[in-house]
Amino acid sequence: MTLEEIRDNAEDQERGRICHVVSPFDGTRTGISLRIVGPDSRTARNSRLQLEDELREAADKDGLVTAQGREDLVIQSLARLVLDVTADETAGQPFSLSHGNVVKLLRTSWIREQADAFAGDRRNFAPGSAR
Repeated sequence: MTLEEIRDNAEDQERGRICHVVSPFDGTRTGISLRIVGPDSRTARNSRLQLEDELREAADKDGLVTAQGREDLVIQSLARLVLDVTADETAGQPFSLSHGNVVKLLRTSWIREQADAFAGDRRNFAPGSAR
């Protein structure tokens, strides 16, 4: 890969890729899809830096952050990587995209685990991969 191709790929990762959320019970699609930016995108970098700042601010006088506090901040950081959500209607209402709603969705551990694994796997963002 040339330096130009590496830079082009990082820029392409800003457009994100689709992560189809599957049931943890039988592996079937749930009807929820997340468009997530790649790990080399500016958005991902900025989110990592913001997470570090937030963890520092949340630390007590001994430099410790509670497990709950750390989990909340990690979910917030992951939510910043989600560009769009497509979800089957719930109770007749379509999913309304907002940071808060993405955070609520990611509080479901198996959805968060899938989104996090997808976001960190560069193979999902390889040049020429499906958008």
